[in-house]
Order: sequence, then C-alpha cells, then structure tokens
Amino acid sequence: MSAQQTACSPLKWEEEFQKLLHEMSVMIHEASGNRKVTLARYQTAFAIGGYLGPRAKELLHFTWFDFVGKTSKDLYEFKTEKSRKIFFNEKLIRLVNANYQIVDPLNIHDFILQSPSHPGKTISTRAFNKTLKGLLEKFRIQTDNPSSHTLRKTFSFRIFKNQGADEQALIFVSEILNHASTQYTRKYLGIRKNQIKEAYIRID
Repeated sequence: MSAQQTACSPLKWEEEFQKLLHEMSVMIHEASGNRKVTLARYQTAFAIGGYLGPRAKELLHFTWFDFVGKTSKDLYEFKTEKSRKIFFNEKLIRLVNANYQIVDPLNIHDFILQSPSHPGKTISTRAFNKTLKGLLEKFRIQTDNPSSHTLRKTFSFRIFKNQGADEQALIFVSEILNHASTQYTRKYLGIRKNQIKEAYIRID
C-alpha cells in the first residue's frame, strides 16, 4: 500500500459519492459533443469505482463489453494475481447503459476510459486522478488526497458499514478485497485511527 493510498479518505456514500454522480448527470445533460462524451465516460468509471471497488489498473482497463448486457463479471486483479466475482448493482447497470448510448463507441470492446489521442489505449492514472480531483473541487466535496483509490475506499467503507461495522464485517471486507489478513484490512480502513479521533471529539 502506497503512502498516498494510506492517506486518502473515502467519500460519504449519500452526501458525497452520490452527489458526485448526480452533479455529473446534470453536467452531462447540459453538455454536447465531445465534452458530453468525455463526461459520460468519466461518470461511468467513477460509478464503477464506487460500486465495485477495483484498483486503478483494473478500473482503467474495463471495457463496455464487460458491463453492457451483463449482471456480473470475473475480475482478475493484477496486483494479487487472483480473481473475484463481482456483481452489478441495478443503479450501476442503468447508469452504464445510459452512458453507453451517449458515448456510442465504435467497438463495444473499447476501453470505457479510452485515450482520445491514442485509440486502443487507456488514459493514465494521473489523468484520471486529476479529473476526479477537479470535479470534487468543483462540486465542493472535500476529501483527503483524492485519487482512484478514494473510490475503492468508498466501496470498502460502504460494505463495512452495511455489514454491521463489527469484526465479522471486517472479515467480510477482507475476503472481498482479497487482503492477506484482517489486520491489514483494519489498517487499510483506518478503523483504529478513526476510533482515536472519535474519542477526542466526543469528550464533553
């Protein structure tokens, strides 16, 4: 785990992540031409990142074929060299299908975030992070060190809280993320750090 990954924070699901997707929908509706297509591509990628939790390399290598007409996928993780089954939320499916119609790619096997200047190649992680940071600032969504990993952490925290935010939830998240141990997952989620912060804040 890099220093940047350790320092980044997740987005709050309703107040921040869903706001990001909503504000982008407004921008897409108001845009036209290449800008409309570019926004649709990025919104699709952001949604995939938050709903499925892939690492940057997997996220950038998704194609439209991976999602259009599908409800699940076997995801190969480049870092762990393992595969995990991922399932698509209905909201995600609707968003991907709507943006697929907007982008109307020449080939369904095109990368969702295909480089506009280098067809057949993805954009860089740096370009992705720059765009995400810029949009978060535009929508006044504040988070620590925004990057593609922000979306993975958003997914992880969402699962952790939905499963009860207890030890069993920790084990569950660890299994989903293919972590080597729950200790690693605990550190990854920053659970102890958050507990210490809360201890200070809640002193009356």
